[in-house]
Amino acid sequence: MKGMRELHEKRLALARNEYIKSRRPKPDTRAAELQAELDSKKRQRSLEDARRCYLRQREQAEALLKRGRSIPEMKEFDLEDY
Repeated sequence: MKGMRELHEKRLALARNEYIKSRRPKPDTRAAELQAELDSKKRQRSLEDARRCYLRQREQAEALLKRGRSIPEMKEFDLEDY
């Protein structure tokens, strides 16, 4: 039994060494990660700009609607030229 175990361990060690010699190095992904981070920040910035533009347009539309709905002061009682 011990001989089988030793033989199995030797085979595993040889296979492990062969794998270590033949494996490909991992590609350097730092540049891709930096580019993805920059793209993410750019997308967030553009979304924030779009949100600000929408808010500005909404405020302008609300101001126009308020101006159109409001009755100027004392105009309802100004009947001199009527």
